[in-house]
Amino acid sequence: MQFPDNLLLLNDPKVDKVYRILPIDFEYSGYNYRAFDVGNHFNEWCYDYTNPDQPYYFHNIENYPDRSKQRLFWKAYLTETYSNVENDHFNKRNGNFNCVDNYEQNNNNNVVRFANHHEEDYDYENLWIETIYGSLLSHLFWSAWSLVQSQLSSIQFDFMDYAKVRMKHYHLMKSWLPREHL
Repeated sequence: MQFPDNLLLLNDPKVDKVYRILPIDFEYSGYNYRAFDVGNHFNEWCYDYTNPDQPYYFHNIENYPDRSKQRLFWKAYLTETYSNVENDHFNKRNGNFNCVDNYEQNNNNNVVRFANHHEEDYDYENLWIETIYGSLLSHLFWSAWSLVQSQLSSIQFDFMDYAKVRMKHYHLMKSWLPREHL
């Protein structure tokens, strides 16, 4: 479990000369699974909310990152995550030098070991499955949210159409899962 923002925005490095990831819409942040956060992030690659005409957004499932792009993401994500644990100054400062080794001993089934991890330890196939599950949950969540908003919101946005598109993408992505993971 982690505390994801559930919505991340990546700036345009051509304009800003540097990559920055900016959390947006803090009212949607909350305690959630990593799979949901990453799956939702990848789903957002498929949506553009700048359409001035109805339905007030564009969608293209072809923009969902392929496995090679997901692998690059996961490599960076896991490298950063586990380097932070291995260099945890709080635990070192408080004399707990074995926190990383203890984690490895107590959690033998983790995808990546905290101590002495290497990229070849990353189980990209399981991370891909995790990401698909998270993407599916994200589609269900935002579809349900959209149905509620269609009755409550006064902003100019076709929430009913958005809910239908999210469910269409849900069913398409579900077909990507290997049979043994259904």
